[in-house]
Amino acid sequence: TIERGSVNLGYQPIVRLQDQLTVGAEALLRIQDEHGEAISPIEIVATAERTGQIAELGDLILRTACAAAGRWQEIAPDRPLLVSVNVSARQLDDPHLADRVQAALASTGLDASVLCLEITESALMTDPGRSAARLGALRASGIKLAADDFGTGYSSLAYLKALPLDMIKIDQSF
Repeated sequence: TIERGSVNLGYQPIVRLQDQLTVGAEALLRIQDEHGEAISPIEIVATAERTGQIAELGDLILRTACAAAGRWQEIAPDRPLLVSVNVSARQLDDPHLADRVQAALASTGLDASVLCLEITESALMTDPGRSAARLGALRASGIKLAADDFGTGYSSLAYLKALPLDMIKIDQSF
């Protein structure tokens, strides 16, 4: 089972190229096995999806990242920093995703405008109509949305234009 404290997040800075200013950070899942060896986040998410624990894991990651961003706000209240959190394909399938995200924001007091959810291109394109509806509900509450790993699938920029996205993250293989 997933327990509070069993999940560690690392934060990769998001830097604005024009002036090299750090404008936020992406939350990255970090878990070690009993020998102290890092376990791949891909493996962790796949296991959580297979065992039906992805919603619980996603909620824990989201609350932890939102709480961290809240602490950043306390340190630098005049400079809001974006916190970016990945959403798995199964989480996107959850019709209660927007409610779950709102609960995390409410429990941490974080303003929706500093949260960005990243969804992989492949997850978005599995069912574009459903994706658009889920993303629309999230975006309506002020949350930023990003397509992650663009270029790993077969969609075009024109197709992504139909989704309510704020950012597109180009895959490094491009």
